[in-house]
Amino acid sequence: MELSIYHLGWSTDDLRAFIRDTLRPDGGTWVSGVNGAIAEFCIGADDDLRVELSDRTISARTQSGAMSLSLQDHVAALAVGSAESSSRDVVVLAVPRVLTRQFPGGGLASLGEDTEAIQPDERKATLYDFGLGRAAGAFCMRTSSAALKASLDACLGAEWQQVLSLKGANILAESPVRVVRNPIGRIEVYSGIPQPGGVSPAGPHTHFLPAQIAAGGDLPATMHIPNAYIPCAIYYPPLSDARSDHDH
Repeated sequence: MELSIYHLGWSTDDLRAFIRDTLRPDGGTWVSGVNGAIAEFCIGADDDLRVELSDRTISARTQSGAMSLSLQDHVAALAVGSAESSSRDVVVLAVPRVLTRQFPGGGLASLGEDTEAIQPDERKATLYDFGLGRAAGAFCMRTSSAALKASLDACLGAEWQQVLSLKGANILAESPVRVVRNPIGRIEVYSGIPQPGGVSPAGPHTHFLPAQIAAGGDLPATMHIPNAYIPCAIYYPPLSDARSDHDH
């Protein structure tokens, strides 16, 4: 199926109204990150939902995860659709590449207290960045566990492959909050990391897939946007309304 991409031309008010409308039970799924290292945020029928709005920021959180987006004037909404489909388009929030800097590379890094945590009581917990060195997203972990912090501190500077090899069991056992940062915000996932052979929960969850990360790229292989833009967050409509093309 050949997909087309077009700029929606939305104002900040339009964009805020669109995002607010998606923040409801079964309102679709938001995804941030890079190919293979992503976080998903969606809202279930029984979730305890809290939404906060300001002129430039919109955030939502449930017991399983949270999302916050900063809607600056340079944020563009790009629709990805097909002339052969009458369903709603996937929407990519993107920013001009020239206005974006890469998140740090160089291996695992401790970023100190996560002062931008969406839950206020988490803002003194320590944020660790795997150091993927990409512009579209940074995959991080947040923890207050002294044991896990000591374990991760012993690996500072190590590439993500080595961190997983040496400390993967510790990370799995502690199941820290995963935080995927993007140029305009973040998604946080509070649910536990599935055990080997397990499946991700239906609600907010993350994927950290070594083969896909090593392959590079910001988007799924089936999706492309103009190189002048960096994707920040992707909205997938509910499957009842759209193609089942969520390839993450």
